[in-house]
Amino acid sequence: MDDQAIIDHLERYLTDTLPEKLGRSRVIVELSQQLGKNGTLMPGGEIAWIAWNEARWSFIHGHHLAAILLAQSLAEHMLGGWLRMSGGSHDLPDRLTFAAAIRRCLDYSIIDGKLAQRLGDLAVLRNSLIHFRGLDDPSSLGHRVSARLEPAFDQLAQDAEQALNTIVSLLACPAFRVG
Repeated sequence: MDDQAIIDHLERYLTDTLPEKLGRSRVIVELSQQLGKNGTLMPGGEIAWIAWNEARWSFIHGHHLAAILLAQSLAEHMLGGWLRMSGGSHDLPDRLTFAAAIRRCLDYSIIDGKLAQRLGDLAVLRNSLIHFRGLDDPSSLGHRVSARLEPAFDQLAQDAEQALNTIVSLLACPAFRVG
């Protein structure tokens, strides 16, 4: 394939999917209305910032699997980063599990029980996409697609929107809102 053929393919991809990208961009804008009027504090270092940017762009471009994985990465780094900077890190292990970070942030009232459940659900979703699950496992994509009789891409699109909704809810927590 020569350069012009690749360019032609990319142009078709970019223009053919523009209406869908515009719709997903509107979802991001709408979700972001929950954030502080002056932005959001994002503990977790560079990886949190990069994960936030890449999760949004992945979602907009229809890379739903990537958006889900990046959303969970962002949540894990934000919670761990907050715990590290909160001053209570003297007993924080170098490798903190996501479940432990959720529990600790719940104990500190950084997140509420509802958001803790949603973050736990995000971890289950992420794990089912990273680790092999048989069709008999209710968390597997194959099982969920079969049960709902819908294409896998559509299910992943719904999952990605829910993942982004969850991380925006995390970013909108009072501990992270600026203004």
